[in-house]
Amino acid sequence: MIKLMIEPQPLHIISVYAPEDNKPKQEKEIFFNELKNIGESIPPRKSIVILGDFNARICNEQISGVMQRFNEHIINDNGKLMINLCSLTGLRINNNYFNHKAQHKYTFGNTRGQKSTIDYVVTNRCIPPSEILDVRVLNSADVGSDHGLLLGKFRLKYNFKRKQKHPVRAREKIRVEALWGTTTRDLYRKRLEEKIELHPTTNLDDLNTIWSKLKTNIRTAAMEAVGTTTYKSQGCRKNKTPWFCEKVKNQYRKKREAYLKYLTT
Repeated sequence: MIKLMIEPQPLHIISVYAPEDNKPKQEKEIFFNELKNIGESIPPRKSIVILGDFNARICNEQISGVMQRFNEHIINDNGKLMINLCSLTGLRINNNYFNHKAQHKYTFGNTRGQKSTIDYVVTNRCIPPSEILDVRVLNSADVGSDHGLLLGKFRLKYNFKRKQKHPVRAREKIRVEALWGTTTRDLYRKRLEEKIELHPTTNLDDLNTIWSKLKTNIRTAAMEAVGTTTYKSQGCRKNKTPWFCEKVKNQYRKKREAYLKYLTT
């Protein structure tokens, strides 16, 4: 369990992994009793989100305030225990409140063609239904598991404290992105070789001296080859990714298309 300190009240997020349905009934009952005790240990009127693999199939029966009908029709022992827990403690199973396609409902699938919904996003009544926007499985996410990545979208109301702005400062940086050009790269390599010949390291130099010379050679050669540019910064420099060029984007696009094709076949 983690506790996020947000205003006006903290948010408690509990991650769970329930015993498999073929485990002894006593073991499964102990798990759900422990989960019930953890929920009761949290002060009343505090927001709770329970996420994880419940190994529970809860059918498509409509129970007011607990679950809706947009789900598969099968139920198992874990499912009965989960529904009983949610009914007694005022929890809401959010998956089956959204009528998605089957591929966005099933959270588990294996190579034998077996599919089921056993992972859930559960909330208590301190999070009203109007703040829960969607729960669905993202099939396009490659997580290296027979479980799909389950996404829950929330719009929680909290008091946002605006950070104090830092003064805007002009900073200078080397134009690293220019090194993608072959001509510029060759020029930089030539300048760097010249600098190393003019300011070589010797066996008498200590480690700090060697690093200082190397750093100076690299920086001076780069400034002469690609130049510098200035940008405005508020307190800290933004993380820029000049390496994410069109070539890398194309490779990423091909990888994603191949993965989606793999999912369908």
